[in-house]
Parts: sequence; C-alpha cells; structure tokens
Amino acid sequence: MSWLMSMTNNTTLIITQTKIAYLEWKWSSINSVH
Repeated sequence: MSWLMSMTNNTTLIITQTKIAYLEWKWSSINSVH
C-alpha cells in the first residue's frame, strides 16, 4: 500500500512540475512577444 502511495505521489509531483514548467514557458513566450 505504501509503495502504491509513493508511486502516486511521485506521479502527481511530476505532473505538477510539468504543468508549472509549461505555464512558465507559456508566460515567457507571451512576454517575449510583446
């Protein structure tokens, strides 16, 4: 059970970091255009 929990936590962490990186890239792209 704890192994499954840590797997889920790691996946959630990776997804969150990917979303943040994507949002930062999108914002920097928008800012560089204007």
